Amino acid sequence: MKRVGCKQTLMLSSAGRLRRPEHVRPLRTLTGHTDTVRCVAFFPDNRHIVSSSWDNTVRIWDIETGSQTKAPFTGHTDVVRSVAVSPDGEKIASVAEDRTMRVWSVSSGQLAYEPVEGHASGLWCVTFSPDGRRLATTGDNTIRIWNADTGDLVAGPFRSHNGNLYALTFSPDGLEIASVANDKTVCICDSDIGQMLLGPMEGHDSDVRCVVYTPNGRQLVTAADDGTIRVWDVITGEQLGDPMKSHANIITSIAISPDGTFLATAGPHVVMQVWNLDTRQVAGPPLRHANDVSCVAFSSDARYLVGGCCDFRIWLWDADVVRRPCSDAPPPLPKVEPAPLPTTDSKPEDNTVPRTVSPALIPLPPSPNSLLGSILELPRCHHPPTPPIESVKQAPVQTDPLPATTRWTDPLVLKGLWKRQKKHKRGYPGESSDTSIPGVRGRLQRLVKGLSTKPRSDAPDSDADRHESAAGPAEDIPEAKREHATPQARDDGDEVLFFCCYFARTMRHD
Repeated sequence: MKRVGCKQTLMLSSAGRLRRPEHVRPLRTLTGHTDTVRCVAFFPDNRHIVSSSWDNTVRIWDIETGSQTKAPFTGHTDVVRSVAVSPDGEKIASVAEDRTMRVWSVSSGQLAYEPVEGHASGLWCVTFSPDGRRLATTGDNTIRIWNADTGDLVAGPFRSHNGNLYALTFSPDGLEIASVANDKTVCICDSDIGQMLLGPMEGHDSDVRCVVYTPNGRQLVTAADDGTIRVWDVITGEQLGDPMKSHANIITSIAISPDGTFLATAGPHVVMQVWNLDTRQVAGPPLRHANDVSCVAFSSDARYLVGGCCDFRIWLWDADVVRRPCSDAPPPLPKVEPAPLPTTDSKPEDNTVPRTVSPALIPLPPSPNSLLGSILELPRCHHPPTPPIESVKQAPVQTDPLPATTRWTDPLVLKGLWKRQKKHKRGYPGESSDTSIPGVRGRLQRLVKGLSTKPRSDAPDSDADRHESAAGPAEDIPEAKREHATPQARDDGDEVLFFCCYFARTMRHD
């Protein structure tokens, strides 16, 4: 059953590759590991690669044929986390969770010397110096320097971080070692004596897992579990520019092109992402794999890019795909300009113009200081004023008449009138204390007339118009009672506030 499932998986993967455009197909996939590929590295001849895996083995591949050149290198008893090739291509170094470093002879396929021990915990990373004479390893929160020919300890252990070290790399001149750890910092120390030269450099928000020098040795590129890529100045320790945000939340491996222009990143995502470090933008089309990508590497001639995958395979890509635009991609759709609006005399639809609001929904005046002006405006405004629109002819708005209301029998109004009559029993001069509807109406009309006769410089209408719109026909008001509607009769603030409420609920429906 397992064998059948494997065949089905390979068949689906091949079908998926056929559906891809030509320019994003991998050159080939290398099959042989029986677990996740943990690390990959190119030989100096750019024709062979070495890989390590969770299957505890190290393998050498011919990228032209896609086959293994030798039998797997076995001996580690746990996950082989990192592997490196000497500058002359004669030796391979590997470190594993079993706390050992092993150096292999490429020609014989055997160990160059006995496994090297010294770290108190599993090793995370190994790298050769540019001259190939030394090896640097990291584990148990320390850095150790070894003689690559004999396996003897040359310097260390150095402790440059306050946490577990994940990765380290030599500078192009071999004088410095840059390291990153789970304390979210980046450090640079002397490769001979371990003295701290720069750091700790802070900026990442989570564990920093990857570090690499640019080919000119002037910058340092790091990536972390916060999904960001940051570039640092190795002289000042300052971060250069804004961080680049990856599509993956965690970045587990990075590789820089030989000319320092492109940076490939890998993480728990099926797409290998390539960045242009000059523009800080993603370069080329997405390089999609069948499963999460765990490690990446560029060839020294910048022709190839490989990615180790969680589907147990190594994917080989043409690196030119990140240097040129996607010529095989479909052309972009033509930009469609919106059609111009027709010129008409009618009012255009404008959501910013307020709608006509029912008078019963208009809020009452906010404070007693503005009551007088509000009362004078209410009788002659049946809807909120609409702001004028320039160069548009305003069509008359047809509104349906409001339904008749039982304003004189409204329970709230009668309740308020009853309380008001109970509080003031003496009434106004010349006025009875009658609470019948005709008596109340006369009191309201006299109050409005008194407010209307007060001179106002900003009133747009005449006194006669204001009296007509607020109080109705003049014959409804007795002449004897009209004389007593003086401004002194409305000094009582409670009287004004009550009648304002009354107008808002009843008289506005006229």
